[in-house]
Amino acid sequence: MLRVSLLGWMCLGVCGSASLAFAQLPAAAAPRASLAISALGIATDLKPLEGPAPLERRVVLDGAARSRRAALSDVCRQAGLTFKPDTQALSAAGFDLDESITLQIRGEPLANALGRIVDFRSHPGVFREIRNGELFLTTMQAHQARTLERLPDWLKPFYTHGLVVNIDPSGEVISLFTGEVMNDELLARLKTLSKLRELDIEATKYISPAGLAHLASLPALEKLMLYAINRDGAGLGDDALRHVSEI
Repeated sequence: MLRVSLLGWMCLGVCGSASLAFAQLPAAAAPRASLAISALGIATDLKPLEGPAPLERRVVLDGAARSRRAALSDVCRQAGLTFKPDTQALSAAGFDLDESITLQIRGEPLANALGRIVDFRSHPGVFREIRNGELFLTTMQAHQARTLERLPDWLKPFYTHGLVVNIDPSGEVISLFTGEVMNDELLARLKTLSKLRELDIEATKYISPAGLAHLASLPALEKLMLYAINRDGAGLGDDALRHVSEI
């Protein structure tokens, strides 16, 4: 059911809602594998998505003068996206959507085109995100403020302090990435996040085998990443496996 690399990574194929789980295990273990894994530990028997991802779709601009807003709208449209700028936040950060630019783009991926139009190096606070066929352009500060407003009160003190989350359009937490701030008490509360699909926990000493039992209370979980999870120097890979299998 699993394979362990020399680095102690484990990949488990799970029947049900959780498709992948990663944890740190002793490299001496030698279990069998039923999921094809590449040298990088990536499942190779998964079906690829049809067509290129939006940021990989190629776009063009003819070099005529136009506003940044018009250029962004045009390339987004070509990639099948609707451009949604956060005008107020961008203006506060000194990013002028109505500034005229002259730029020629010849069949470049949308990601490259956005980089040239926005010039992220000159505007480091500008932040882009694709959701539901729309490309949102805002600032990291505004994005974090909106996310914080929609988090449950018990989660707010940890946000951007060792914990990062992504939320869906309805304000539900769908992914959570954290390090040593994660402990048994916080892990127990994750069951209230009914749409949590992805959980990544790295480098913490504050989760016990009993705390890992709370993983079985996350029915929407699709992806679980665990790395360097230990208690008093002992790895907890076996405990993680047992509880993941109960999801």
